[in-house]
Formats: sequence, structure tokens, C-alpha cells
Amino acid sequence: MNNFDPNAPAWWISPQGKILTVEQGSTHIQKVIDNPNAFGYTTEQIEDIYHSYGEAVGTEKKAREEIIRDILSKGWIRIRKNGFCYSFQLNALSEIAKNYIFDWATRMVDWVGPLVQVNINTKMGDEGYSISDIAGGALGKEASEQERNTLVPISSVFDF
Repeated sequence: MNNFDPNAPAWWISPQGKILTVEQGSTHIQKVIDNPNAFGYTTEQIEDIYHSYGEAVGTEKKAREEIIRDILSKGWIRIRKNGFCYSFQLNALSEIAKNYIFDWATRMVDWVGPLVQVNINTKMGDEGYSISDIAGGALGKEASEQERNTLVPISSVFDF
């Protein structure tokens, strides 16, 4: 069984609830490039998008934005640490997404402290919470553990 890494600088969460650490020195887009099929792409599609912008594959500019925006539209969640707060980027705050964010917060609250800021960014706008608010059910009715969609830590982008 893979362990959840609360010290990670970033994560990807799949629509099925698999959570992958984006290690220090790596990026979200690098994980996509490492295994495009896991994110609904082929290597050729990734290359074509980058070339359409005149950018080198892997650079963090317009092509990357287009790819990540499309991945988010498919139900993926992107998390990153920004200083002393965490930022979630997702298309919409569905019930499943709320469950995944709740599960992440309950794993993290003791590690980072109850007052750490969490920003949730969707197409509909931005919301800010403390991590303890989310762990306490601020995103909606807290489901029982049997009813809740929980995260499954994975160790490789090939485990998606």
C-alpha cells in the first residue's frame, strides 16, 4: 500500500480518487508528459499542442495552461502548496470533489495545523477556507466513512 505524503509540494487527484504526489523539482505538466494516456492524451497530442504555441514541450506557458484546463474539465483536481497555503484547482465543486478535498484535509490538518489557508479555484470562482473548516465539514454535509469517496495514494503516474 502506498502512503500519503503530507510533506509534498503538490498532488494530482484523478476522477476516481487516486492521489499522486508531484515531488519537489517536478511539475503537474511533467506528470502528464510522463504518461499522457493516464490523462486522456497521446504523446503526439501533447507535442502538437505545444508546437501550436511555438513552445518547447514541458514549458509552463500557454500550451501547459490549455492542457491543464482540459484535464480539469475531465474531473481531475490539481493541488499545490503556495507558501503557507494550499490551492485546489478544479473545474467544478461536485459532491465527489468535495469528498476528495475533505479526505485530503483530514489527512493534512494535524500535519500543517488547523489555520492553514486552503483556496479552492473553480470556473465559478474562488473560495477560501481554513483547513480545519474543511476537515470539519464546511464544504457540505459530512458523509460517513462508508459513504464517502476517499483518496487512494499511488506512487507512480502509471498507477492511474
